Amino acid sequence: MKIFSFLLFITLFLFGSVLVKATVINDEISKKYSQIFSQNILNDADINNYKKVFEYQEACEWKKANKYILEIENNILMGHVLAQRYLHPKCYRSKYLELYSWLKKYNDHPQARRIYRLAVKRMPKGYKSPLQPSKVVG
Repeated sequence: MKIFSFLLFITLFLFGSVLVKATVINDEISKKYSQIFSQNILNDADINNYKKVFEYQEACEWKKANKYILEIENNILMGHVLAQRYLHPKCYRSKYLELYSWLKKYNDHPQARRIYRLAVKRMPKGYKSPLQPSKVVG
């Protein structure tokens, strides 16, 4: 009985010390996290331009969307902009080379599988196969 009590005490002590260590917030990590996520990636002009681009593309107004695309400084969302265009169900018929180029650059995006399938359907004879979407890691 004494051995059982001793083992129980040791187990609780070790488990408790691990819990305390796990709940302590590392101040360095917290500051770095705040520094990274407190900065805006896009400026206000780019935010408005992206909103207009997505809005105009949804309405099939490609020329208006192109005007705002040219004004964008930070291209971080350009893969999503092009994916919306290339996958539009009614107003835009994407070409194989557009899809092929998109996959070379953005094959890690969520739309990559759909664009890949579309590229395979549109691939002319004798052309190189498009790059397959990358596997999700994590």
